[in-house]
Amino acid sequence: MKTKILQLHSKHFQWDAILLVIGIFASSKVPAAWAQPPHAAIVSTPARCCISESAPYRAADATLSRKRFDLYHKLSVNIIRTELVWREMEPRAGEWLDEYHLNHIKLAQQAGFRLKMNVCTISAPPAWFLAAHPDAKIINEFGDWSYNTLSLWYPALHQIIEQITDRLFQYMAAGNLFTNLEFIAPDFGPASEPLYPAVWTMGPHYTHGPTFWCYDANAQADFRIKMRAKYGDIAIANARWQSQFKNWSEISIPPPKKRPGPFWEDVLTWYRDTKREFVRWQIRNYRAHMAKYKIQNIPVLLYVPGFHISEEEWSAAITSGAGAKNIRSMCDSEFLLETARHENCWLQYTGSECEPEVAYLTGYMRQHNFSIPMWGENAGGPIEAIDPSHLADVILKYGLFGLDYVHSYYVFEKDGCTPNTIFPQLKAAYSRIQRR
Repeated sequence: MKTKILQLHSKHFQWDAILLVIGIFASSKVPAAWAQPPHAAIVSTPARCCISESAPYRAADATLSRKRFDLYHKLSVNIIRTELVWREMEPRAGEWLDEYHLNHIKLAQQAGFRLKMNVCTISAPPAWFLAAHPDAKIINEFGDWSYNTLSLWYPALHQIIEQITDRLFQYMAAGNLFTNLEFIAPDFGPASEPLYPAVWTMGPHYTHGPTFWCYDANAQADFRIKMRAKYGDIAIANARWQSQFKNWSEISIPPPKKRPGPFWEDVLTWYRDTKREFVRWQIRNYRAHMAKYKIQNIPVLLYVPGFHISEEEWSAAITSGAGAKNIRSMCDSEFLLETARHENCWLQYTGSECEPEVAYLTGYMRQHNFSIPMWGENAGGPIEAIDPSHLADVILKYGLFGLDYVHSYYVFEKDGCTPNTIFPQLKAAYSRIQRR
């Protein structure tokens, strides 16, 4: 057991050396007009202490932002997670905002912080786009649609995402946002995570609970196409499903619990594989744009959300014709770990307050003989944010790379710059992580 622990730690020391090289490369590109030596001297390597800057804070005036950045330095924070968001940058069709809307990110660079950047495309369609393209809406069995993701079966999805990705990368290039860029996160769905819409992404007035999101017309058509390609003859499909469809046009995805057994197993597998195909494509899309804009030596970061799906849960979903909430949002954890290994990506688990799940994910990687740096992130609710010491315990116990604390507003009073009682606790937690 001791040997395994030593091996894991030695691999993290290798990543420390890599990050040191990245840090030297990034710091050499800081424009002279943005340099602030007093802050630059505070930033340490490796950048294990990250804080996710809240959306309202990104719109704050420069004076308030600078005060908050000074406090981040006191926390030992050396990397800030922020976002470049399609709906914010193109509020009306064809009307892209000027670069001054990125001043908050530039201020963070001036203050010496490295950047973990979410480039939000599929998760951030503007209201005008969904109004103009209703067939781009993703729909559940109740007819609800999500304002924070596009349907994975929308025929023009790849074309639109490629265009928006390129436009946002243009912003980053024009604003010198590649300077101090430490990680870039491809956008896979709500909150940039590789999920179908979860309840917490649907707003405070949503009442239907966890649902399946495969009921728009394009999804139904794609399911018929995939089943015809799989079985060829409708008679073969009927024999497996114990059904009596006369032709492929009669087939549709029913509400949960209406058709359990082999038919629902095909629905679940198709639902899962659609998300998998998009994850693979989106990684290629972002990597192509990184190459186009000559972004080198910057890791691609994959978010691993929720709780993995056990074999028992999968079997129970087939039997019932429904599925637990992690199946409805399709938390495909093992696939994401394997994809990170295959695509040479980093990982970030988005619920690291849950020690059993962290134990499962790190145990899976040990069991399958691979080690990938994985950040820890607390879920975004207040309960998960109030105990930074526990977060540090989990980070250190399971060898996670560092802590990305979500959200920054949990450590300040309402004015956004007065530390509250959680602030010193987070400072102590970061200090423990950084000392490692």
